[in-house]
Amino acid sequence: MNQYLQGLFLLKKLLANEPDGLELFSALEGRLLANLHAARLTNTGQNVLAERSIILQGLDELTQHHCRQTFQELCVSEDETALVVTTEKTASPQAPSNLHAETATLWPTITYELSTRVIPVAYYMSSNSPEIPFITFQLDNSHLGCNDVHLSVSISIEGFSGESGREIKIARGEKASFALQPTWSGYAITNLDKPLLVNLHIDISSLHAPQEKRRLTEHIYLHAYNTAILAQINAHGRAIDLTYTLAGWVTPYRIEIEQLLSRAIEDYKQDHRFLGYHISGSPQKRAQGVYVQVKALFETLKRQATPHYVPSALTFAMDSQQIIQRVRLPSETLTSGGSANCLDGTVLFASLLELASLYPAIVIIPGHAFVAWKPLPEENDRYECLETTFIRDQHFESAVLHANQHLVEARQRQDFSRPLFDPNGFARLIDIAQCRARGITPLE
Repeated sequence: MNQYLQGLFLLKKLLANEPDGLELFSALEGRLLANLHAARLTNTGQNVLAERSIILQGLDELTQHHCRQTFQELCVSEDETALVVTTEKTASPQAPSNLHAETATLWPTITYELSTRVIPVAYYMSSNSPEIPFITFQLDNSHLGCNDVHLSVSISIEGFSGESGREIKIARGEKASFALQPTWSGYAITNLDKPLLVNLHIDISSLHAPQEKRRLTEHIYLHAYNTAILAQINAHGRAIDLTYTLAGWVTPYRIEIEQLLSRAIEDYKQDHRFLGYHISGSPQKRAQGVYVQVKALFETLKRQATPHYVPSALTFAMDSQQIIQRVRLPSETLTSGGSANCLDGTVLFASLLELASLYPAIVIIPGHAFVAWKPLPEENDRYECLETTFIRDQHFESAVLHANQHLVEARQRQDFSRPLFDPNGFARLIDIAQCRARGITPLE
């Protein structure tokens, strides 16, 4: 994919003063990005490859007409203006060459590393302290001729973030490293409904001599806002489990969720109150009281929202670096007529449970997902499960029995001990309260 992104970036620059060419380019760019994203979300089939061939032919004709070279030549160009950053470190230049004529001081050697060039924006939006840094800088001030320096380093994503950065002082002979996260523009990000190629600007300047500055621009690829990242291979080749970030899609404070809970409370027979876990009596009585509340939510959702299950196996998009999945936010599911796959329905019901002061969990098994809850908050390893795809047509008791059986079978198969990139799939139980403690907040 990286070579196509480089080709698009260079072609757009070459067509900057060609309005007619830019108009056609924009259409072809959108089609190619959508095609590349489709290939990541599904197994690359003949239809996807055939469409890509047509798009590339159009880009090739456009490039030859306006630039007298082929699009493929742009994709492999070594033009310095098209510096490509992958997960490997890329050395940025030292000071510009004319800087040495004005000062006798060399800048440190500055290298930086993007965790990925395909950015899961929802991950960074929902996590207070992301496990994977967006970009990491390494500064080496130990070279001959270097003196003490005071630098400003900042980043910004054109159209999608403000500027974020830091000042750093490095003494002669020392090295330093630090990470930066973008200051995302909430409105722009939440309206990102398709993958997009954008510019990342890296600005480096000397605070001792403001005229000494350099801007580097990288082109990166933003996932759509509703794309969840479940795993990422880090720079050391280790798979990072990010399934817990699905808790960002559990959004209990949306007005649509609050309205559903209000209706459930109105229909609830026990004094029109949801007590959560604040029920007196024996553990069995307390667990039964929670069970009745969950059933009330089930029945309310059946009557008021009637989710329509899309019968398709849950298949995560997997490549050598990431596992991703598109997930509808509960508000989107409720406003789109209730159409949902198993994972969409799971995060919707988990949102209701969390708003009702219960402790929900998301259960992922190979090909499927369902919701769970703790019958008693003090029992860490005990969960009851619910098949959300049964809400429309089945009884609550059947939905519980079916999902509990799924959980038992997954444990017997040892699905929960499988690695993330196992070709046969994996299983995880994602406790939402634990995810909140890790800093994962609702996306809306």
